[in-house]
Amino acid sequence: TTEIYTLSLHDALPISTADGVKTVVATLRQMLPNTKILLLGLLPCCGEWGYENIVEINGYIQPLHNATTVYYMDMIGAFSDGWGQIREEYFTDGVHLTTLGYQKWANTMNPLFNQLVV
Repeated sequence: TTEIYTLSLHDALPISTADGVKTVVATLRQMLPNTKILLLGLLPCCGEWGYENIVEINGYIQPLHNATTVYYMDMIGAFSDGWGQIREEYFTDGVHLTTLGYQKWANTMNPLFNQLVV
């Protein structure tokens, strides 16, 4: 399991963050060419500014999905109201997930994850 965090979200342009994600995916593909990658889109956070940037970043990384080796899943809809507002029951502080948030995260991604590990 490799996780890419968004700690630099406030310090970098969305394209720079997306380029970092692309680099990690390319490196994994090079090192593990037969491995399927489940690439989860960034979760909403950080108010309106963060939401708009995360939508932009996700737009840059979504084309990595090729349905052969890289599988992208957008997670924003499961964790926000669609207007940039996070569903507060899933976050402790607008960034970190609650227990219910982790359950939602797992329930959202598990169907695709289970298909990939067969």
